[in-house]
Amino acid sequence: MRAEAAARRARALAALETSTGVSAEPASKQSVGREAMLADVSPTDGTDFVRQFYSAEIAEYQTTIAVLESYLAVPDNQEVRRFAMVELTGLQIELSDIKSELAAK
Repeated sequence: MRAEAAARRARALAALETSTGVSAEPASKQSVGREAMLADVSPTDGTDFVRQFYSAEIAEYQTTIAVLESYLAVPDNQEVRRFAMVELTGLQIELSDIKSELAAK
């Protein structure tokens, strides 16, 4: 489900860039990235790997949410504002789900 939401977000972002001329780089590309955060963990570490994977995913979501919240504090484009509001809500729900999944591990 999150993969589908991420693909939908990527398409919406590409369409937004085309319609507004605004170039946006996803926060995950600006951050350390999941791969770097997991570099020292082997998938064979089982539970530790799963927990660190979820922790890295949470960090990415929190970064993205912070960027959107910061933009929404002083929006300068109505189309980008609408995009940010819609995506912020979805990302907050997904973040809550991820935190619940991590707690269950």
